[in-house]
Amino acid sequence: MGTKKAKAAVVNDDLLTDEEIAAAAEAAEAVENVEEMDVEAAIAEVEKDEAKAKTYKKSKADKATKSKRATPKKATAKKEAAPRMSLETHPASEIITTRLASDHHALFDLDGSKKPTAANLRNTQTSVLEAIDGLDKKSREKAINLFTSLNAEKRPSVYTVAACQLLKKEGQFTLKSLTEHFLSRGYQIGTARRQAGEMVALFPVVGIATREAERGSPCVYNEASNLAKAILAIS
Repeated sequence: MGTKKAKAAVVNDDLLTDEEIAAAAEAAEAVENVEEMDVEAAIAEVEKDEAKAKTYKKSKADKATKSKRATPKKATAKKEAAPRMSLETHPASEIITTRLASDHHALFDLDGSKKPTAANLRNTQTSVLEAIDGLDKKSREKAINLFTSLNAEKRPSVYTVAACQLLKKEGQFTLKSLTEHFLSRGYQIGTARRQAGEMVALFPVVGIATREAERGSPCVYNEASNLAKAILAIS
């Protein structure tokens, strides 16, 4: 009987009362809640740190962009404009070669009488430009206009075109006949005489016409003139 009672006592010691079970459940639930809260808090902390990191990166990027925008660009030094060339400061030959950008330009293949090698073109250019420099100022202006216009594939002066057309049509002209031609086109006598004089001086120098040295000799059309062909083709 004593042994049974002892066993029963042991069994009774292992059993929990309803109050103890409830207390234990409450304690376990509390522990679970604590652990769950700790996890949520940790997650929230991580998310907070990540948000801070993103904000920092964005702020840094914004500052860099603002700094880049705020940094003034280095001023680019402006190239000095090329000095204006005129007959007051430069010879016609220098103006022409500068604008053509070549010392043996194809325009100096005047009549095809020589093989257009670089050496031949250069020699012709040198002799022609020297002759141009010896002309009066207005005739030099016409020479500059002639070469620079044809080089740009544009019509030269209206007086140059009209004189060349007459020369082609009639085969020749004199100072008197060219003056009359300009008068017939409506120009005043002073303009007609001046422009005719310039053409009579210029055309033989550039190979558009030939002319004897004798005073009053006519300008005779050079059928082989490449400049005349270029003028007539554009006009």
